[in-house]
Amino acid sequence: MSTTENYIFRELCLLADGCVFESVPVRLILPAANEGAAPARIKLIGVPRTPGLLTITGYCCEVFGVRNVCKLYGPKGPLKVEVLPSLALLQLVSSLPRAPIEEDHNEHSAEITVYSGQIFEHSLTVKNSSAIAIRKVHLQIWQPKVSGGPSMIELVSEDTDTTFSLAPNEEKDIKFRIFGIDPTATADDEGSIDEKIVETALPLASTHAETINDNGEAHDLIPYTGRLLTCQFLFQYVADVDGPEGE
Repeated sequence: MSTTENYIFRELCLLADGCVFESVPVRLILPAANEGAAPARIKLIGVPRTPGLLTITGYCCEVFGVRNVCKLYGPKGPLKVEVLPSLALLQLVSSLPRAPIEEDHNEHSAEITVYSGQIFEHSLTVKNSSAIAIRKVHLQIWQPKVSGGPSMIELVSEDTDTTFSLAPNEEKDIKFRIFGIDPTATADDEGSIDEKIVETALPLASTHAETINDNGEAHDLIPYTGRLLTCQFLFQYVADVDGPEGE
């Protein structure tokens, strides 16, 4: 479009047939044409709300109060997309405080300070927040290996099933125990992926103690060996989803 005036396009959105589709309208100000100016590019988005065959037929907009409909024809003609049913959604809620770090909101990390020899009990709630039954959930714990003594993370009950199923909106509490292990006692088992030890400049598990002698000088009784030890709860789950033809 070549013009000497700016055009304002209102309610610019996709047109679709088939399954229920929610288009997100945008407002576009197209500047006056200049020689050598590149074409304006804009991304139109929408969200399918039901499964089925979705056909993008074109787009529409409003200019000077008049609604314009532009259909897609030829090689760029109607775009067909198969929309699958919603997947089962598993949510995790921990009694541990969240780690004060910037991260992806979809990947939560929790952090706790534990001194060597201390024991704390916490819980993790696993919930199926979808309308689809999850027929198998498997829990695996990745943690540093220890040369003797208890593990850093242990399930409170030995009878706790690490493989279970969840009906729609059903939840399960998993209680676990955190033991303050000696960071220097971790063992490298041939480079196993179970060991994840990261050095930190700040003493999260401090072994620092001081005493004051007759001269008023302070000395460390125990040298600093604090480390940030990382453990991971990995959940793998399987759910049945019907295909477009009921398979």
